Amino acid sequence: MTEPRVYVCLDDDQELDKNEVEDFFRHFDDAGRLARRTVLPSEPGDLVGTLDGYDVMLVLVGRTTAARRVVDWELREALSPRADGGPALGVLACTVDRNAELSRTPARLGANVESGYARLYRRPLSAEELWTWVGRAAETRYSGAGLIRNDAKALPADLPITDTWTW
Repeated sequence: MTEPRVYVCLDDDQELDKNEVEDFFRHFDDAGRLARRTVLPSEPGDLVGTLDGYDVMLVLVGRTTAARRVVDWELREALSPRADGGPALGVLACTVDRNAELSRTPARLGANVESGYARLYRRPLSAEELWTWVGRAAETRYSGAGLIRNDAKALPADLPITDTWTW
């Protein structure tokens, strides 16, 4: 089996977590295997087809990720069947800070963690651990389609930002 193609969903405006995000990419993307958004969409429909060719979405969860509409839009697109008839992407998420305890995740992500389709982890300790998780998410893409929860409408605007971390 070929290595899964991974799209990274994150809050581009997460100034609070900027150092942690850059550190994540430095540690886990030395070979350029993690793709990220290049253009900020202005509405949910702008994302249709943009995730074709990917197998897994990795959501990097920072302090403000739960409040961002673009994160919800990308999750919504990832959890939809592909335009070419392929299945939805496998989904996993991890915190950008290993020491943080989450108090809030994006609602669409939370629904899919509860259903068993997606998994939520603390930041991995090694690249090997991360790619093990990616492999599991890629398998769930095919075996867990009945677990997907993607009925909610797309967020029309960012939610109020509240502190989503505890230590």
